[in-house]
Amino acid sequence: MESLRLSEWTFEVQRLFHQHKTIATTIAQFIVEEVILKYGASRKILTHQDTHFKNELMEKIALLMGFKHAFARTYHPQTNGQVERFNATFYPQLAKLHDGNLNNWDEYLRACIFAYNTRLHNTTGYSPIQLMFAREPILSFDSPTSTITLTV
Repeated sequence: MESLRLSEWTFEVQRLFHQHKTIATTIAQFIVEEVILKYGASRKILTHQDTHFKNELMEKIALLMGFKHAFARTYHPQTNGQVERFNATFYPQLAKLHDGNLNNWDEYLRACIFAYNTRLHNTTGYSPIQLMFAREPILSFDSPTSTITLTV
């Protein structure tokens, strides 16, 4: 993998911030366990310059896992344009779902990510799930290819 874009993980990390007094070890553990060990290493990972990302532990993980840890330029959203575009799409969706209680937004997080990952994207002509798994996603609301009849 040349470069890893962690668009949907941006919100998972935010969920960690929301649920815990997040420390650098929590973020590092998440990156290793939920990203690298599931999807493989990347040559480069781009993060914000927050101290949760910019620290000695992340330097050591980057060295151990063999990736370059790059940082987005402060006040320059174009540096991380793909993630910023994802945020512009995602935040309004999430805002529509929460019930006015701003403390429960994380309850809708996975459903919003699923919706994003299963819809076709104009840029690629595919959904992220199709690109990741080389097949169409099977959705619970798709009509079945066969009919099952139950008799009593």
